[in-house]
Amino acid sequence: MASEAQAVQTSARDGACSRLVGAIVSPRATFESIARKPGWLLPVLLLIVVNAAVGYSTFRTGYLRVSAEKQMEANPAFAGLTPEQRKQDVALGMRFAHVSAIAMPIIVTPIALLIIAVVFLGAFRVSFGAGIKFAQSFAVTAYAAVPSILKGLLNLAVIWARPPSSANVMRNLSFSSLAGYLPAHASPTLTILAGHIDLFTFWMLGLLAVGYAAASAKKARFGSALAVVLVVWAVFVLAHLGLAAIGSSFVPSA
Repeated sequence: MASEAQAVQTSARDGACSRLVGAIVSPRATFESIARKPGWLLPVLLLIVVNAAVGYSTFRTGYLRVSAEKQMEANPAFAGLTPEQRKQDVALGMRFAHVSAIAMPIIVTPIALLIIAVVFLGAFRVSFGAGIKFAQSFAVTAYAAVPSILKGLLNLAVIWARPPSSANVMRNLSFSSLAGYLPAHASPTLTILAGHIDLFTFWMLGLLAVGYAAASAKKARFGSALAVVLVVWAVFVLAHLGLAAIGSSFVPSA
């Protein structure tokens, strides 16, 4: 009877919906189940749908237009344009925004998850010689993205509940990152860095550490796995800042 009850519990934990909830309430047991029997379809589909819904909503509610206008105002390259010219440029961008706001999340989301899975697969194989399989790595990445799904749902609620204005551009939606508390005139570099200091991002990093520790067959403990995850994340943040700095160097000053 005990073995039958344990088998029922294991089977229930292997269900996709149970894993979504388990990634939040009991991550260790859930990611052990994911490592044992990898699966990824449901969280990936949910993340794509939520991201596409956020993109569509930012277009329909006007958030995308307000954000474009704010970026244009802050960009020295557009300083010489008249208000009418700026309005025309924004209108031209909005012609394609309704398509890209939905299409980009559909295309970019699975590619981003794939890249994350490949990077961490290599990092843990090199660091611990762990025999993690790609299917395990992608499944861990997919379920570690559950906080991103929750953040997207929160953003959706804010987008439709609060009308856009110049004071609440898109980086201020959920106020989960430090970027939401910066003044409007903050430098782009500081804004990018503050955007990475996000509660949902740290939650996801913690889940990645739990998941890869489970997938490594105990070759990596949670603390060691977290150290690897944080190093990879720090490299990504520095690369983002570096690319932003390079891009800004090509923008002519006013």
